[in-house]
Amino acid sequence: MKKGQIGKITVKKPINLWKREGGKLVFERILKPGEQYRVYRYDDKFGGQYGLGGGYYITNMKGYVDYKTPSKAKLKELNGK
Repeated sequence: MKKGQIGKITVKKPINLWKREGGKLVFERILKPGEQYRVYRYDDKFGGQYGLGGGYYITNMKGYVDYKTPSKAKLKELNGK
């Protein structure tokens, strides 16, 4: 885990990776099943999206990604709080 990380996603079905520019989504590429990414934020924009860092996002679509969060103790240890 890295500082600022809130969880991890594993791609279950092909899903679009987006970049937010000027309040719009710009398609970057398709993520493939089995790929894993750190999650640094989550918000309700565009139907709910996980922020993967670097301005990249994926939309929260049931069955397309598996999201896991670390324990509160692990997050506290990592973020020094």
